[in-house]
Amino acid sequence: MIANETLNGILLGVNPVWFSDKDEKEYLWTPRVFTDRDEIVSLISQSIEFIKPQSLKGKVFGGVRGFYYFGINELIEEEIITRVDTANEVDLFSMLLNQRVDAAIISRSTFDHTIKKNNWQNKFHLSKKPTIYTIVEFLFRINILKFTNILCQL
Repeated sequence: MIANETLNGILLGVNPVWFSDKDEKEYLWTPRVFTDRDEIVSLISQSIEFIKPQSLKGKVFGGVRGFYYFGINELIEEEIITRVDTANEVDLFSMLLNQRVDAAIISRSTFDHTIKKNNWQNKFHLSKKPTIYTIVEFLFRINILKFTNILCQL
């Protein structure tokens, strides 16, 4: 929708880097609203330190269905990593606890909330290094002309 300019609204939870707009010149961006990052999570008893995507070689990786994981998806396509998907990030905790996956990518905000809610402080390991593109700046990408028209209709 962005490529063919048919997006009529706002994108939430995105990073300018993902749109080849690191300098924020191609699209209109708001200031950062919220910062989060994707963590490599494993069990403490089988901790995995992530240095680069190849660190997951031979492992079973847990992800969310439909999510693209830069550098990791490419190794999955080459059958270097096996991927198992869940419907959401919270389900990845069960996959780890049941040892159905060796590692998963879970946002830090979801990790912190779920760990506190379930009193799981001593069950999971966070890699010292998170994924390649770690910081997710929750920004709005606005097609200003169409968005202005929407606001005028309210």
